[in-house]
Amino acid sequence: MHKKIVRICLILLIVISICLTISYILSSDREKNNIVLGGSGIEALSTELKQYSGNVDTAKKGSIDVLAIGNSDLFSGFNPLQLWHERGITSYAAGASMQNMSSTYYMLEEILKYQKPKVLILELDNFFEERGKDNKAEAKDNTYRTCFPLFKYTPLWNQLKNKSYVQEKAANERTVMRGYYYKTEVLANDKGYSYMGKDDSKREKMVQYTEKYFPKIMQLAQKNNCQVIFLCFPSRTSWNYRKHNTVASYAKKYQVSYLDLNTDDYGTQFNWKTDTRDAGNHLNHSGATKMTKFLGEYLTEHYQLTDHRGNPLFADWDNDYQNYISSIQ
Repeated sequence: MHKKIVRICLILLIVISICLTISYILSSDREKNNIVLGGSGIEALSTELKQYSGNVDTAKKGSIDVLAIGNSDLFSGFNPLQLWHERGITSYAAGASMQNMSSTYYMLEEILKYQKPKVLILELDNFFEERGKDNKAEAKDNTYRTCFPLFKYTPLWNQLKNKSYVQEKAANERTVMRGYYYKTEVLANDKGYSYMGKDDSKREKMVQYTEKYFPKIMQLAQKNNCQVIFLCFPSRTSWNYRKHNTVASYAKKYQVSYLDLNTDDYGTQFNWKTDTRDAGNHLNHSGATKMTKFLGEYLTEHYQLTDHRGNPLFADWDNDYQNYISSIQ
């Protein structure tokens, strides 16, 4: 009787051991198959991603929910790290000085290969830009030079990381500030908004780059499920009411939001005496702070964007914010 009990116990132990082994193997296989890849090209276990409610594509270091593209008006007036600190929204200020709509299209096309933003902000000071070329290769190269942080965690990075423009000190500052151009100089515009001269009857003539590429930009945004915002920061030297009317007609055509801060301050308390660095052409840090605060409020109110603050997968944003604060102090 005793031997029979011992035999039964041994059999049970063997069965339990076999079951545990099979369970371990299946669990291991599930874990291997549980790896996901997102817009930033970083691997992460989907079991970790279940800990937060955002998009899988943004659950990786370096990824963005909001992409803003424009020329110098944009990266002088929009501060992604401030937006992060105040709203927990990941973003990037992409663009180059005197960028035309051809360059904007090719820049957007290249970025969307690796990033999957939910919102695309088009700062349209360049809507009427006639300077520059229509050159895809040159535009792509300029995208890498000015926006290389967006490709840092993608397969493309092996081709970019040793480039001279990545190694430069100024490039490191741009990396930390997510594309923002920090300037504190103050040179007032004493004439305020007099350059606008409201007249609803006139339209600015369209330029060839915009006629050719703007419909492609909107198609690309739609294809990539980006909600679009038209935005214009205050600019005495490059804007007027005829331009406002033309862009307004495009906003109506495409049924998108249009925020022209040349016609309405939207409660930003923008001040021409303190918030511009070159007599009204570009904003300074004071102006950018006000505009970014407004954009954060607007994005939070009108779009379903996840607040990633406190999520360990986005700890690098907190680190860069602290580095940014230290650098400007």
